[in-house]
Amino acid sequence: MHHLQFNHWAILVSALIQWFIGALWYSPVLFAKPWMAMVFIRKDSSKKNSMIFGMIASFLGSLVTSLMLAHVAIWSGASTSDSSCGSAFSPRPSGPATSMKAARSSSTPSTPATGSCACS
Repeated sequence: MHHLQFNHWAILVSALIQWFIGALWYSPVLFAKPWMAMVFIRKDSSKKNSMIFGMIASFLGSLVTSLMLAHVAIWSGASTSDSSCGSAFSPRPSGPATSMKAARSSSTPSTPATGSCACS
C-alpha cells in the first residue's frame, strides 16, 4: 500500500481561500443581487439556518476538493508549481501511468505495423 504525505496546512489554507473567493463572489459587492433574483431569494427572508448550513457545506466541499487536488498533485509526482503546470499542459503524458505503460511495452515483443487491424 502506497501512503501519501499531505501538507495539512496547505490543504486547509487552500480550502479557506476557495471559500473566501466564493463568499466574495456571492456578496453584495459582486453578484448577490442577480443571484438572489435568479434563485428567488428575498432579502427579508428569515432563512438564516439554511444559509449557515449552506456555508458549512460549501466549506466542506472546498476542503474535499483541496484534498483531492493535493492527492492528484502528489500522485503525479509534481513537486513544484513549475513541474505541475508543465505536466498539466505537456503534449505528452507523464506520471505513473506512463511509466507503467513503458514497462509493459518493453516486456512484450513489438510487432511491425502492417496497416491492417488485428481486431476481431
